Amino acid sequence: LQTTLTGGYGRTKAGHSNRVFSLKFSAEDENLLLSAGWDNTIQVWDVRTDVPARSIFGPHITGDSIDLFGNYVLSASWRPEKPLQLWDLRTCGLVKDYNWVNHAEPCMLYAGQFSKDPMASHVVGGGSGSNEARVFERESGNMVGSMRGMRQGVYS
Repeated sequence: LQTTLTGGYGRTKAGHSNRVFSLKFSAEDENLLLSAGWDNTIQVWDVRTDVPARSIFGPHITGDSIDLFGNYVLSASWRPEKPLQLWDLRTCGLVKDYNWVNHAEPCMLYAGQFSKDPMASHVVGGGSGSNEARVFERESGNMVGSMRGMRQGVYS
């Protein structure tokens, strides 16, 4: 990845096809790096190689809006439908869509994160449009809190 970011080898390689907005290293594996952006993919990198190990397809990432906990990847996408999703890192398959019901105006997400307790028992997402943030239980998917009506969007 480093050689790609600093100019590459002059060859076309697999990876991102548009801007990258979020990077996340694993706290458990120093060789694991996630990257995500406008090309609707999350690339899973082994930094010892120069190509992605695997990819998650679908999330449209426009901010610091991916996170990693164990074998789970959280994505917070800038889109009106299914913006907050949980993925399996091993299979790159979708585990859960958090039920983000839009009200008068959709919330397009710029931020997403696991809670910092040892079990990452909650996830949070926030964005613009309706300028709000919501907290969900990670396992059940139940919304347990929200902040609405902010003057500006939630970006981190």
